[in-house]
Amino acid sequence: MWNCVKISSDFKRIKTNFSKDISGAFSLMWAVSMTGIMLSIGAGYDLSRLSQAKSLAQITADNMALSASIAVDTKNPSRFKENRYYKYDEVGTPGQDFTNSIKAKVKYNVIDKAATADSEKEVLIARVTVEGSYQTAFMGIFSKFSTIDFSAVSDVAYAQSEGSPASVFFVVDNSGSMGSRDSGGRTRIDSLKSSMKSFMTALTEINTNEKSVIRTGLFPYNSNLINSRIVNPKWNMLSDYSINVMQAGGGTNSINALKRARTKFKLENTAHEKKHGNAKPLKFLVFMTDGVNSTGGQYQQVCKDKKVWVPGKAAYIELYYYGRTYTYPRWYNWMRDYNTRRFPKTNGYYKTKKKCKSELIPGTSTNDLSLKQCTAMKQENVKIYAIAYGVGKGSTADKFMKKCSSGVSEYYKYAETGADLQSVFDQIGTSIVKEVIRLKR
Repeated sequence: MWNCVKISSDFKRIKTNFSKDISGAFSLMWAVSMTGIMLSIGAGYDLSRLSQAKSLAQITADNMALSASIAVDTKNPSRFKENRYYKYDEVGTPGQDFTNSIKAKVKYNVIDKAATADSEKEVLIARVTVEGSYQTAFMGIFSKFSTIDFSAVSDVAYAQSEGSPASVFFVVDNSGSMGSRDSGGRTRIDSLKSSMKSFMTALTEINTNEKSVIRTGLFPYNSNLINSRIVNPKWNMLSDYSINVMQAGGGTNSINALKRARTKFKLENTAHEKKHGNAKPLKFLVFMTDGVNSTGGQYQQVCKDKKVWVPGKAAYIELYYYGRTYTYPRWYNWMRDYNTRRFPKTNGYYKTKKKCKSELIPGTSTNDLSLKQCTAMKQENVKIYAIAYGVGKGSTADKFMKKCSSGVSEYYKYAETGADLQSVFDQIGTSIVKEVIRLKR
């Protein structure tokens, strides 16, 4: 009985001391809260990296399937061996495998059952399966998800691997802000260069059997279209040199770069018809900016009537001083006068005057005029991929790029860091490859 009483007494004493220790209670609450916050942030980071890993796996599958189907067509002895796993760097996919786990294998002569359902002719495909695993940075600390597996599959029909003709143009921002470093620590212009080079590697796979089906063009801009760095449309990919010469500097005005791209797109039907007899090539524009257009636009003088107070005329009032001075042997009288200027309010009045200032004419800003070019190109069957790079979600530039794209869900892309930009370019490259060669899935 005594022990029970003592234990109860000790418990009450501890409880009382704890309740009096307000700072200790708050410290405990703060520690628990911060732990929860850190876990939430960590889980978000892991899920974001897992999504990037899955995207990388799909790009790997698409590239390998394309290469495998091409090798079958040309009976290439160095083609990928069936059912053998190849590492990421052996596949030749652009970018880097940050998971260090991606592996891929191919299976040839797979019958496309979906195709045979519509036709008696069997369609053979090369099927690539990609597997990998992501080691979580935070989720594994307090859960069983220390490792998460991911996979991807891609099919390419042999007969479709040669590719459809296409023109891919780039309108990219070279303004001064592209020289700043993003949250990843790299300058934006350098991230753009590496992303575009990786993109070219992916598109190279489409030109098959020594037959070029892709034409590319480059139209960089800052305060205006940079004529010295233009690459007019040509067969095959942009060279590393043409990408490397881009430098950051100047303001931001995309209108003339978009105009030039649109003008060149109109000539692409003839170029493709002369080479391949196809007068209707696919047309893609990759448009990237890291901020709102800052220069350009048409202004006009806008005048409005405004009442202003005009003071009355000055009133002059004569005032005199009188005096008397004694100078031996007598007194002398004297007088002095002066004028005082006054502005009686009662003599003032209001007058109507015109106040003029320079204002931007509605619909003529660089954003408005650029958007008109985007709209016109979309009506002319150009598919526009719009990349908003570090502009801030919901900003004027972000909204502008969404409107310029061929559709927010598929063609609008947002990138916050250089790594994001690399991923976005890889996604766009894969999408174009799929459309040009018509990957099955």
